[in-house]
Amino acid sequence: LMEGFDICVRGEGELAIVEVVETLHINQNNLSSLVDIKGLSYKLANGEIFHNEERESIHDLDQVALPDWYQDDYKRILREHTIPDWDSVKENSLANSITLSMMIESSRGCPFQCTFCTTGQIKGKKWRAKTTRRIITEYYHFIGFYENIFETHDQPLAIFVRFLEDNFCYDRHRVENLCKELIKLPQKERPYWSIMARATDINNVHLLKILISAGCIRIYMGA
Repeated sequence: LMEGFDICVRGEGELAIVEVVETLHINQNNLSSLVDIKGLSYKLANGEIFHNEERESIHDLDQVALPDWYQDDYKRILREHTIPDWDSVKENSLANSITLSMMIESSRGCPFQCTFCTTGQIKGKKWRAKTTRRIITEYYHFIGFYENIFETHDQPLAIFVRFLEDNFCYDRHRVENLCKELIKLPQKERPYWSIMARATDINNVHLLKILISAGCIRIYMGA
């Protein structure tokens, strides 16, 4: 805020930013009207900075809106989701036909205290997750976008899914349930995917076998 910005949303922003836009619209961009929006910091014209009270973390991540792929710059979006030739996923004999990648955040938060990491500060100490149904819906949502843009409904679309969160395997039951549902998908629609996980959460042979059978071909391990 001291470097030229007027408003800052602290922590998760999906719900707060909507309140900001609606409030400023109603109050003709009067920043002092933002006083009741939790998780917000803002600076008035006289330079005075205010920090509103903390906003609770979003408990039900399924309520977060699906990504809006249908934007004016959708071609840029697709370029950014094209897997470059240097990516080692292309070297995987199982996944060498994949050309597109997409990102899904299936959980948030971290209860651990690693000194080098900011996840707990930004996304909260409480771990929360999207349901399996929501994750698969998000996956097909991207496929539908691609097919509608390029009218490729009759061609199988091979996608590499990158799960973004640090603690994908925090809840082993959730992981196993997701893997079982992915295995049920038709073979031509089943994605390959990567995860990030703590070393202590993947030291289980049974879990690793399920991950592999469901299409996981890359694990970024936090030691």
